[in-house]
Amino acid sequence: MKTAVVAGATGLVGSELLTQLLNNQRYSRVVALIRRDSGLTHPKLEKIIADFSDPGKALTGIRPHDVFCCLGTTMAKARTKDSFYEVDFKYPMTLAKTTHALGARQFLLVSALGANKNSSIY
Repeated sequence: MKTAVVAGATGLVGSELLTQLLNNQRYSRVVALIRRDSGLTHPKLEKIIADFSDPGKALTGIRPHDVFCCLGTTMAKARTKDSFYEVDFKYPMTLAKTTHALGARQFLLVSALGANKNSSIY
């Protein structure tokens, strides 16, 4: 059986994905890397409060098969381009590198609809 890791499992997309993964028979374990507890409980669910700048600490001893990254923010929440870049680029990149080193076979990233490097919106 497989282990899934979900980053951003308390957000809009991540919480829906988490529900689907918990109900998917392909996964015997679902690890949710979260900043705050959602209160959700399930026999397959393991919740870990994580520092996304160093996800390796949170993932000690975990062998992920599939990693789902639902991290993201808005400029209104981030307030600066540097903070936005950290959440939307640095954290997912660090998570990808970390989980790859742990043996993950897939890294699936949710991005903004119509994301385009030439957009006038940062």
